[in-house]
Amino acid sequence: MAEKAKKLSFLTVISTVICVVFVCEAAAPAAAIGNQQFFWWIFLIITFLLPYGMVVAELGTTYDGEGGIYDWVRKGLGDKWGARISFYYWVNYPLWIASLATMFPDILGMVFGITFDLPQRSPSSSRSSGSSTSSAAARSPTPSGS
Repeated sequence: MAEKAKKLSFLTVISTVICVVFVCEAAAPAAAIGNQQFFWWIFLIITFLLPYGMVVAELGTTYDGEGGIYDWVRKGLGDKWGARISFYYWVNYPLWIASLATMFPDILGMVFGITFDLPQRSPSSSRSSGSSTSSAAARSPTPSGS
């Protein structure tokens, strides 16, 4: 029996991109904007998501391979550019993961009120070892009025 070809529909592409863009790290800034966010979401859908969705849907139905962007660029521009685009894509990926790991504790704090405090070093422990009386005198306030 012949296997039915998979098709990437326009609605699937648009909804996937919206889900990728509107992740939990974008929820708090979008909510902080207030009602202006609706204008910007409509603006971004018209100017970015619709053209992007049309391009990806067209490329997804034109090429039969399962390599995605690598197949598209390799078949259109050759092996050298296919290798470059896959390299650029995978160089970007670890940076994105690192940014998520950096922002995740702050997002948990904003959403659930959980804080991840790191132990703070006291300012005196980072100073070079000098006489203890001079550092104690530098830290103690001078009495006013006498």
